[in-house]
Amino acid sequence: MRKVMVILIVGLLLLGLLASAAEYVIVQSHDVHGMYLPKKGKGGMEAWAAEIIKLRKEYPNRVIVVDSGDVNTGTLISDVAYKGVLGGAMIEFMNELGYDVWTPGNHEFDKGQENCIGYAMLADFPTVCANVVYTSTGEPFFPPYTIINVNGLRIGIIGVMEEIFKIEIIKENTEGLDVLPIAPVVNMYAKFLKPRTDLIFVLVQGGKEDTKAAAQPNVDLILPAEAPAKGGEVGPSGNVAKINGIYVAAGPSGKDGGIGKITIDVENKKIVSVKEEDLWLSAEKAKPPAKIKAMVEEYQKMIDEEFGTVIGQLKTPWVRTQPESNIGDWQTDVMRAKTGTDFAFQNSGGIRKDLPAGPITKKDIMEISPFHNTLATFTVSGAELKHILEWNFERGWDYLQMSGITCTVNMNKKYGERVTDIYVNGKPLDLNKIYTGTFNDYGIGHDKDKYFDLEAHNKVNTHIPLAQTEIEAVIAQKVIDIKVQNRIKVIGKKEK
Repeated sequence: MRKVMVILIVGLLLLGLLASAAEYVIVQSHDVHGMYLPKKGKGGMEAWAAEIIKLRKEYPNRVIVVDSGDVNTGTLISDVAYKGVLGGAMIEFMNELGYDVWTPGNHEFDKGQENCIGYAMLADFPTVCANVVYTSTGEPFFPPYTIINVNGLRIGIIGVMEEIFKIEIIKENTEGLDVLPIAPVVNMYAKFLKPRTDLIFVLVQGGKEDTKAAAQPNVDLILPAEAPAKGGEVGPSGNVAKINGIYVAAGPSGKDGGIGKITIDVENKKIVSVKEEDLWLSAEKAKPPAKIKAMVEEYQKMIDEEFGTVIGQLKTPWVRTQPESNIGDWQTDVMRAKTGTDFAFQNSGGIRKDLPAGPITKKDIMEISPFHNTLATFTVSGAELKHILEWNFERGWDYLQMSGITCTVNMNKKYGERVTDIYVNGKPLDLNKIYTGTFNDYGIGHDKDKYFDLEAHNKVNTHIPLAQTEIEAVIAQKVIDIKVQNRIKVIGKKEK
């Protein structure tokens, strides 16, 4: 997911209710991923707090602050316990900023279900999620909706999770839970809320298809983590207007952004116009409240003292690219060296940060590998390994970085015939041989339903932490200078 913070200025034509139109401001965040500090002089909680304060002065009693999930995982603040909850400090920031409602993202479950419940208990604002339910009872894990009153306007807010939720995190963290299709769930709760509210919003933690699924009758506004293509309809219902252009990056993530002025005909429950304006959140010019500033300084000092130690030097910047990168090559080499297997895989999505040339700290490694993954070993036959490689390029996303394997991939050929010249440890692939491999525990837990399209054999979680393995490798190597090793040669592009 992109790290995004959005501000929407919503003009509400209160036909029959007020004599004139009133503008309401919706401040939306999502995929903040623990970014409480500014990035390249922009964003961060101090700048975000200052912006919200400014908007509340400009639009008294008409500012609505919401979040569409993935508040945590990405920086080390997500690993610091606050009132017994890992990453709880991010919720406390949101309390101080006066959030009105949020829906959790898949990464809120990275530390387990109890920790996720802890976020909701810490929050001074409602937590909503309608389509994550207990398998045994069908009851929602969190309340499915809330109704807030903003200056006399009753707004029903439904939260939904991406439909691929269960393959996005470690399996044990979703045990006993199911995720329901978004469309019928939103449709059901929107029908229920219709006579009880003036407007209905949906917070979506998910991708473009999840956003489209949320566009159901009776829904007036969708606040997604990822909008459909700019300028296109959100969905077929016709009651949700062309709002995609306003979803531009801004806020604590440190990216630039914009303001969208949306005029809503309240009587007919329709968005009738959209206008965009630029927004720049400068951390240098921000004047945050003293408590927010003190909180930022406290956590920055705590994390720097514990994880700021320099452990090595990087000569060539680590840059994440797919299907192969120099950081992926280095990381999988380290994994394979630790376990002694024939090859190693790492999913590209598990590598969360680039790193410029210069000193490497423990903090850098923990932010590159923030998921507390462990190393897992397994076995596959040569024929199965060939299938895994074919599937890797058929899937076309979250590619496997690899060590111990080289191959050529001709995307002009059909699936099953694309991957050739496969070598394992410098020797041609033997289809009948049994090979040993290493992956992270998340990846091997989703071997059949995501990464391999088959069930690996003899799977063992070594419980060796991936990040600690990398830290030890940096300390041992002292100076790291690795370029892309060209283990994967790609010819052509896959036809759509």
